[in-house]
Amino acid sequence: MNSSKSKKASNIFFKFIFAVIALVTYAISAFLFISAIVNAIHAKGIVSTDIASWVVNSLNLAVLLFYLPMSTMYLVYILLGVIPSKKYHVSIIHKCSYAHLVCARNEGVVIKSLLNSFNELDYPSQLQTIFICVNNSTDDTLSIIQEYIKISKVKIYIIEKPFKQNNNKGKTIDFLLNYINQHYLNKFDRYAFWDADNVIDKKWLNHVGAFFDNNAIDCLSTCRFPTNTDNIWGYLRGFVFIMESEFENVNKQNANIDVNFTGCGFVVNQKILEGLNWKWNFHKLVEDVEISMHLQSHGVRMGYCQNAIFYDQQPTTWSAFYTQGHRWAKGSLQLFFDKTSRNNIFHLNNTINRTDWFYRSFPNTIIFIFSIVLNIITSILTQPLFNICILQSIWQIDLATSSIILFTTLVMVALSIISIYRFCKHKKSAWYKNIYYVLLGPVSLMITIILTIPAYFAKPQWKPIPRAHPTKV
Repeated sequence: MNSSKSKKASNIFFKFIFAVIALVTYAISAFLFISAIVNAIHAKGIVSTDIASWVVNSLNLAVLLFYLPMSTMYLVYILLGVIPSKKYHVSIIHKCSYAHLVCARNEGVVIKSLLNSFNELDYPSQLQTIFICVNNSTDDTLSIIQEYIKISKVKIYIIEKPFKQNNNKGKTIDFLLNYINQHYLNKFDRYAFWDADNVIDKKWLNHVGAFFDNNAIDCLSTCRFPTNTDNIWGYLRGFVFIMESEFENVNKQNANIDVNFTGCGFVVNQKILEGLNWKWNFHKLVEDVEISMHLQSHGVRMGYCQNAIFYDQQPTTWSAFYTQGHRWAKGSLQLFFDKTSRNNIFHLNNTINRTDWFYRSFPNTIIFIFSIVLNIITSILTQPLFNICILQSIWQIDLATSSIILFTTLVMVALSIISIYRFCKHKKSAWYKNIYYVLLGPVSLMITIILTIPAYFAKPQWKPIPRAHPTKV
């Protein structure tokens, strides 16, 4: 009992500290913002005869004002963390049937770990069915599944996708749903979507069922933890999901704000698929973002269950890391330049989500690079050659731009601390690893942003991520 009270007090203390850090960070940025305006009026002068300074200064202020809603949104996220999570009772009465949908290409290395986790779920096997779409596989994925069917407690169906069809994951899901709708008359209460490298906690379905029973929602996202965080590339990529699960989605759920899907490990009610006419018309490179945006814009309530945990692998090489990051960046650009997706953003009924989706899809890297390069060029052209002021101008650019960079950096650190604190409580890592994780958090976010640059010039295409070893928890 004392231990439980101690943990609760510790959680409240850390939430309070994080909220204070957020407020102080925002106060510093607000001070720099006001200083930038004063500097613009009095030092350089909004009405200055120096046209170059006037143009650059005006653009800096415009950039700052443009990103003010985004920084405010992240401040709100941090403050939402103070709200305590709602408790719910996990019932031992199982009444809902589940269909597990899996897309598998060349997944022979990892597919058995997923099948084992299905078999070990603490839920009646007669209320579960597994549908695996083997998509253009050229390894032993199919034979492994066929052998496993002989020992599986849960019924498994294999649907092979024709080789001539597109490899895109969204189109594969579309193919699978269409097949289920045509060939299986007995539909299921809920449908869970998985990747072949996932491993599911045995209590996952119990928590999912309890969460649906205790919340008025139609869809549910669950907690995604990477398993290979000891690898530098695995951690840098996995941090994105740690932050989305343990920071963004938790705080949104606490404030009763719709959350986003994170690629896999999400559940939808049958009526959602019926509303979509059993078609998954979400074929962009970030189909999880596309479906989340679509459902939220149509008033579908989307929740997040922190206690329903599953695990997955992340890229372990630079090549795979780059391929995945490049795909996300290109997918975001697809969303931004798609008229339907843009319309969906402005049909959202929540200001936080509208702001989130807009900046999530907006080509932010172009704005940042343009602003910094313009300031550097102007500083060089307006200063005597080899003057030490050139270096100072390049380093400190402008108060407006500096405030953006400072706030972004501090927010990244704050997000890292909050997310890693929650993740490490679950993983129980050594203290020195926790420090290592926190320091790498901002690096992960910055690399993700930088990877958007080549995405502007590349054709959209889906490339699978190679698996080096089975997923181990």
